[in-house]
Amino acid sequence: MEQTPSKLIPALIGGAFMGILSVMPVINAGNCLCFMWLIIGGIVAGRTYSKSLQPGVAFKTGDAVIVGLLAGIYGGLFRTFFYYLLQRLGMSELGFLQQLLESSREISPEFEEVFNELQSDDGMSTIKAVSSLMVWICLGSIFSMAGGLLSVRFFKNKKPTRDDAVIL
Repeated sequence: MEQTPSKLIPALIGGAFMGILSVMPVINAGNCLCFMWLIIGGIVAGRTYSKSLQPGVAFKTGDAVIVGLLAGIYGGLFRTFFYYLLQRLGMSELGFLQQLLESSREISPEFEEVFNELQSDDGMSTIKAVSSLMVWICLGSIFSMAGGLLSVRFFKNKKPTRDDAVIL
């Protein structure tokens, strides 16, 4: 039985990639394009895993799906952690909107009321954090598995052909 490398490190790399890019203001808009960062995070995880394989060991579809699934789980964890970290530092979308509100002179009272409700901490922050974590783990798992499947297509080990042989 051939020994395969650990899937943990590639999954952590792919998860960190998707989690950090999914939470950064402005850059996170890439997820509006069919959850682009989640899919690319799965591709990154698959690529990292395929590079860790021994020469001659096939990059299997099942391995790519598992690496993508793990990357999605870690991506959801990273995304939720960094989202609340940036929110506490005032660097999230709400912080951006607050700066916009402070610089604007004519704001409708309805918009200001909605913004104040979004910003208030009414004891539901734990529920918000847990529900956000669950949603992002589910979304990350689905879309990063798709990215893992794409990574098999992109990075599958080719069998050497006669043209690839090195003549000494």
